[in-house]
Amino acid sequence: MLRNKIADYIKIGNDYEICGVGFTQLNESPGAQTDSTTYINEVTTSTSITGYKTEFSYESDLIPSQKAVLALYNVGRNHITGEGAEFDYIRVDVWNPVGTPTTELAEYKARLFKVANETSDIEGDGGEKISVSGTLHAIGDPVQGKFDVISKTFTAGDFVGKYDDGEQPVTPSITLDKLTLTVAEGADEQIAATTVPVDAEVTWTSSDTDVATVAAGTVSGVAAGTARITASITVDGVTKTAFCDVTVTA
Repeated sequence: MLRNKIADYIKIGNDYEICGVGFTQLNESPGAQTDSTTYINEVTTSTSITGYKTEFSYESDLIPSQKAVLALYNVGRNHITGEGAEFDYIRVDVWNPVGTPTTELAEYKARLFKVANETSDIEGDGGEKISVSGTLHAIGDPVQGKFDVISKTFTAGDFVGKYDDGEQPVTPSITLDKLTLTVAEGADEQIAATTVPVDAEVTWTSSDTDVATVAAGTVSGVAAGTARITASITVDGVTKTAFCDVTVTA
């Protein structure tokens, strides 16, 4: 799973701004706190988890047009303290949708943190980009919930994500049983697609419908020439494609 499957948002004013462009690192350290005891009848120490001291270290290029970057930079630049250095910060598991994402509603499991921003360094040597680095320190416990990445709305609650039942995230893929195909004018030939997941909807297109058309994997020869047939799937926002080069003979 790639890093872009976790999305980060900071609330600035009334809006959540994504920590995207400019950020080269934003890592979570749960910081488990422990208590250890060795009982008189044992030689092995017993350790229990007593709490967490969660921190999120970050590094970013200073890009003034990126509101999240600029807000963190200004805390250090202006020596802001107290509540002025605190933000609502949401970490979204984009790999774990709640329901089926659409173009109008795309909700994912998320956690809302209150964090205090410690801007540690603002630096850049001659000819280099200015960088901003620091740590977001969690204040109190996170709030569990879901986040709609379209409306940028957080809803607190105990929601069930697609993979909360133990199902493992899949990496989508598509392959075709033919990489090349020859078909006569007026004739049909079939291309079969194998997809992961198996129920993924396949979209078929032809690079030149004057030469060959395709529908549900059936390629029809129209006129002599060549065309490329493309089969694609989109799963959880990830698109994969496969190709078959078709020659139509007279």
